[in-house]
Amino acid sequence: SSLEILLLNNSFSEFYDQIKYTEDIHADLKQNVDALKVTKQDLETQRGNLEQKLVVEKELKNTLQEQRDALEEKTIAQELLLVQNKLTERQYKNYAYQLQLEQQQANADISDLQQNIAKILEDREKAERFEDFGPAQLAWPVSPLRGISAFFHDPGYPFRYLFEHPAIDIRAAQGTSIRAPEDGFVARVKFNGNTSYGYVMLIHNNELSTVFGHISQPLVQEEEFVSQGQIIALSGGTPKTHGAGNLSTGAHLHFEVRLNGIPVNPLEYLPPF
Repeated sequence: SSLEILLLNNSFSEFYDQIKYTEDIHADLKQNVDALKVTKQDLETQRGNLEQKLVVEKELKNTLQEQRDALEEKTIAQELLLVQNKLTERQYKNYAYQLQLEQQQANADISDLQQNIAKILEDREKAERFEDFGPAQLAWPVSPLRGISAFFHDPGYPFRYLFEHPAIDIRAAQGTSIRAPEDGFVARVKFNGNTSYGYVMLIHNNELSTVFGHISQPLVQEEEFVSQGQIIALSGGTPKTHGAGNLSTGAHLHFEVRLNGIPVNPLEYLPPF
């Protein structure tokens, strides 16, 4: 204390020096304490920043792990998708191949029938009756007033990647009566009563034949003679219905005209509408 300093010193100057020295020490101590406080505060701040940094790093680590897991899942999903796509593509090609075989078989069947008409009409009575028919002059099998949805060898035909469209598709409601476009002989009735492709084929004079595809119900039998205008079947074409087959997108009549077994443009043999 100041009293202790006064009693311990011999002169006032020494007392003053001691007081000054004590004040300096107190000032230094205060400065050091203040510095320590600042340092402590800085350390606490740094500690807080470090803890916050650790929290942020932990959150980032968790986020990165989540992203890594998500990326891994996405990669696996993409690999599975690629496999599925490959399987689907393989199945699609196989499906397209089966459709081509089905159509080729139908075409071959129709062509063979016309080429072998002499064998079909072995009965003289049938042959004579067939010869009594006049020159083929085709009428419309269903009304064309609703329009034609696909033309002969139509470039817009949806299944053109499989084969050329050998007919015209006439719009007709499901179950519309199909009439024989000319007198003829029923060479083939293909109808299994399920969703497979169903059709009726007639053979006429002038080496012509007609085919009526996607029928929903046949109304004639093979080796039967029909007259022009006679109802021979009901139209179909609605997907997944009887006789529609796998190459139909809606109700219509698939109408073919063949010359010596080769498809020709039906519009060249029908009256204008």
